[in-house]
Amino acid sequence: MRNNEGSTKHSRLDHLNYALMFSALLLFSAQANAQVFSIGGSTSTAVASDHTTLAGKIAFTLSGGPTTGAGTIVVGYGGVPITNSTSTGIQIADTFASHASIAWVDSQGGNIGISVPAGVNNGTITLDGVRLDIAAAGVSSVTATVSAAQGAGFLITGGSTSVVVVDSVLPGLVVGPSSASVVMIQPGATQTTIGQFIIQEGFKDAFSNTIGTFGQNVPTQIKILAKGLPVGVTFTFPNTVTASTGGASSLSATSELVLPTSTGDTSITYQYSSDFSWVARSFTIAYQVNIAKPLINTAVISIQATLFPPDGTDIPRYDTVYVPSENDLPYPEFDSALPVLLLNNSFYGLAFTNPNNFDLPLSLTALDLTGNAVNGLNINNPASMTIPANQQTSGLLEDFFGSGIQNVNLGTILVKTRHAKVAALYMTGNNQNTNLDGGTIPSSTTNFILPFVSIGNSPTLTNLGVFNSSAGAESTLTLTVLDTQGNPFVSKSIVLEPQETLSGGLSQIVGKDLSGVSGGYIKGSATQSGVYAAVLYGDSAEINLLNANGPFYTQTRWIPHFIAGGGYDTEIDLVNTETSRSATVQFNLFDDNGQALAGTTPTTLNIAPLGKKTIKVSSLLGSNPSQFVTGSLRMDVQPIWLGPVPIDVNVTGGIRFYSNGTTGYSTVLPIDLAKQTSAVYPHVAQNLGYYTGVAVLNPQDVSVTVTVDVYDKNGNKVGTDSFPLAPKSRIAKLLYQMVPQSNGQQGGYFQVSATADVCSFALFGDTSMRTLAAIPAQ
Repeated sequence: MRNNEGSTKHSRLDHLNYALMFSALLLFSAQANAQVFSIGGSTSTAVASDHTTLAGKIAFTLSGGPTTGAGTIVVGYGGVPITNSTSTGIQIADTFASHASIAWVDSQGGNIGISVPAGVNNGTITLDGVRLDIAAAGVSSVTATVSAAQGAGFLITGGSTSVVVVDSVLPGLVVGPSSASVVMIQPGATQTTIGQFIIQEGFKDAFSNTIGTFGQNVPTQIKILAKGLPVGVTFTFPNTVTASTGGASSLSATSELVLPTSTGDTSITYQYSSDFSWVARSFTIAYQVNIAKPLINTAVISIQATLFPPDGTDIPRYDTVYVPSENDLPYPEFDSALPVLLLNNSFYGLAFTNPNNFDLPLSLTALDLTGNAVNGLNINNPASMTIPANQQTSGLLEDFFGSGIQNVNLGTILVKTRHAKVAALYMTGNNQNTNLDGGTIPSSTTNFILPFVSIGNSPTLTNLGVFNSSAGAESTLTLTVLDTQGNPFVSKSIVLEPQETLSGGLSQIVGKDLSGVSGGYIKGSATQSGVYAAVLYGDSAEINLLNANGPFYTQTRWIPHFIAGGGYDTEIDLVNTETSRSATVQFNLFDDNGQALAGTTPTTLNIAPLGKKTIKVSSLLGSNPSQFVTGSLRMDVQPIWLGPVPIDVNVTGGIRFYSNGTTGYSTVLPIDLAKQTSAVYPHVAQNLGYYTGVAVLNPQDVSVTVTVDVYDKNGNKVGTDSFPLAPKSRIAKLLYQMVPQSNGQQGGYFQVSATADVCSFALFGDTSMRTLAAIPAQ
C-alpha cells in the first residue's frame, strides 16, 4: 500500500513540473520572438540660465532577430519641460524601410512618444534636437528614461532603460577676474580713461552660432549693461572684438556704441560668431570713459554682462542673469552722517530717495553722544532696508527705529549705502507747527564756518552739533566764536573721541555767555578729516538749520529767489575767511526775465579780513516796499590783483528768508548753491496743510530747457512740466502750479533737469505761513 501511494505522489509532481516547464518554454519562446531595443546616446553640457538647452541624442538599436510588432517608445526627461516640437527641431532618423516617427510630445511633462512600425528586424532609431528648459527646472543634470508602451510589439533591454543626456549644468558666461567692472569718477575729474571688461564662455562651446540646426534661429548674443552713468559721462565700446583665446571667433555690435544711446539706453548688445573650438573662448572688450564736464559728486558706474536674448521667439533664450552679480561687484561704501539737533517737544523727519535705476541698500545707525549705537526697549537699531530703484522712503525717527528711540539722547545718525549715495532730507520742528527747518546730508570737512550765532528776539538759541566720523581716531576740535569785526570772542579746544558727537547750546559748549556777540559767527577746525557740523539757531518764534560750510572759492554766486516788501525780507550774511585780505562783493538784482531789476544799481560791500557783514535785499532796493518784490540775486567776489595775477578771496555765508513779525517764518540756505544739470529733491509735501515750492535760475548766456518731473514714493511719474528759461531768467512757483497732477501729493520726490547747468532750491512750508524750510539741490 505504501509503495502505491508513493508512486501516485511522484506521478503528480512529475505532471506539475512538466506543466511549469512547458509554461516557461512558451514564455521564453514569446520573448525570443520579440525584438529588443538596446539604448545608447550622447551627453551635452547645459547653460544654467538656458530655457532651450540642446539635449544629447538617444539611439535605439536592434541587433537582428524576428521582426517587431508596432508600438511606441516612451522617452521621459525627468519632468524637465521640452521647449520645441517636430516643427522647431525635434528629429527622428532611422535605417528602416518603414520609418519611425514622433507620435506625440508632452512639453510640460517632458515626455516624447516615438512610433515604431511593425516588421523591423535590424537597424537604429535616433532621437535628436530635443531642447530642454534647464532654467525653469533648476536641475544639475538630466537623465532620460526609456520604456515600451503597454502592448508594444518589442521590448527594451533590461538594465539599459536610462541614458544621461545632460551631464552638467554650468554658467554659460563668466567675467574675468581682472575686469574693471566698477568705475569710480571723482569730483573734478576730466581725463578720458580706458578700461577692460573681459567676458568668457563658462565652458567649451557654451556660445553657439549654428543657425538652422534643431530650430536655433539666432546666434548667442551678449548684452553689456552700464549702470549709474551720471549726466555728462559716456562709455564708448568697440564695434568688433576678436577672441584672445579659442581661435577665429568674434563679437560684433548690433546696437549703438556710445552709452547712453540716442534713446537713453545704457546697454550694448554683441552677437557671437565662431567655428567649433576645443577651448572656451575669451574676449577682452576695451571701453573708453569720456567726461564732458567735471562732476560735483562721486560717480560709481558698474558694468555687467548677460546672455541674450531673454525672451521672444529667438532660440536660445536665457534668463537675465547679470555677471558679476550685485553682491560680487566691488562697489564702494558711502558713509555720511545726519546731525540730530532737537528742541523740546520736537519731531525729526527723514526722507531718502534712490534716483538710480538700481536698488540701493541703506543702513541707518542711531548713535548716542559718546558714539555708541543706542539700544533699549522698542528700539530697532541699526535700521536696514533696500530702497528699490527710483523709489523713496520717508517717516519720522520712530518709524525707522521704533517708538523707543524717543526715550534716548541721540547724537548722530550714520547713513551707509553701497554703490551710490542716497538723496536725503531731514526736518526738525515742534509739535505745535510753529518752528520748522531742515537740510540735506552735510559735507565732511576739516575746517568750517557757521555764519550765524544768534538772531531775533530774546531769548535766542544757538545749538551746535559736531560729529567725528572716524571709527578709530580721536580728533581735536577747536571752536572760535568771532564778532562781526573778526575779533575772537572765545576759543575752546575739545577732544572728540571716535564717532563722538558734540551737541548742545553754544554758550555751554564754549563756557561763556554769548549774548554780546549776536550776529557773529563760528569758526571750527579739526585735527582729523571727516567732521560733520551743523547749527540750529533762532528764537521762540523761528528756528533755522544750516550745515557747515567748508572752503568754497568761487567768484560768482547765483541765488534763484529773493523776496522783499510786504512784511518780508531776505538777509545775506557773508564771512570773509581770509586772514589778511579784504573782500569786495558786488550785488546785482534781476527780475524774472533776467534783466536788471528796475530802479536798482549794482551795490558794493567791503568785508575786512575775518569780518562778517549782513545786508538786506530791502536795502539794495533803496527802501522797504509795501508790496512784494521778487527776483534773483548775483554776488560777485572781486579778485585781488598781485601784479598781473588775480587772487581769489574766499567768502562764505548764508541767505535767510524771513517775515518781520513776531510770528512767522524764517529759513536759511548756504550761499554756495551748486550749478548742475540734474537735481533731486527727496520729498514732496502738498497735503495736510503743507506746500512745496521750487525756484530755478538759468545762469547761462544762452537759453536752456528745464524739466520738472514729480514721482510718487513708488517711483511712478505723477506728471511733468517742461519750459524754456532765457539767459539769466528764473522761475519760482509752487510745485503743483508746475505739475498740477501733484496737487495733494504727500510723499515721493521731484527732479529738476536742464539742458545746461542751472541753480535751484526747494521750499517747504505750511499754508498758515508760520513755518518755512529751504533745501538745496542734491
